Amino acid sequence: MPDASTPKDVQNQRRLVTRMLRHWELVAVAADLEQSHFLAVGPKLLDAPGPSLEGQPIGACPNSSLLHALLAYLPRCLESVGPLAVSGSAQHGGYDILYRAILLPLSEDGAAIDGILVAANYRDLRPGEDKQLRTRREVVVLSVKKGQIWEVFDALLGAWDKKVVLSLENGRATLRSKTNFQKSVHVVSDMTSRLERFRFIAHG
Repeated sequence: MPDASTPKDVQNQRRLVTRMLRHWELVAVAADLEQSHFLAVGPKLLDAPGPSLEGQPIGACPNSSLLHALLAYLPRCLESVGPLAVSGSAQHGGYDILYRAILLPLSEDGAAIDGILVAANYRDLRPGEDKQLRTRREVVVLSVKKGQIWEVFDALLGAWDKKVVLSLENGRATLRSKTNFQKSVHVVSDMTSRLERFRFIAHG
């Protein structure tokens, strides 16, 4: 029970953190990704109560859980070397669900990624909802960095053009086409939100 002398806003923050921890997982990343293991797993990510997964390899994750679906994004998070926002559908405890999650790479030395923190929330897929929601997956790179490779949709040509990020300044990114070497300037916030026009490919 919280101490009566504890300010109400602090008590509320503690309750919020407690609830959030139920939706988090922390993975220790190994050089061989399959050898990575769980440091912590929130119960809301599991399809049913069971033995603790802490210290267990990621392969021990139940297949019919949201946790299993989220693990599929680990390679993409490592490749992007930055935070990812993802959404999609999955099976969780025998039910179809829609989820949103964020993956945050961690590094003890500031260079090599040695951990990934994942936070997720979900709801049941309601009867009659658009069937496309059952298969649609979205991955959004939350940070644009120099050297990254992106595809930009050219509406005049009706095709995607692969480009590399040359520089970032004042919320704008200068990109150079890998096809014709022409440069273009784009708003960074558009690149991370307008999925119909921008697609992250790889970290160069």
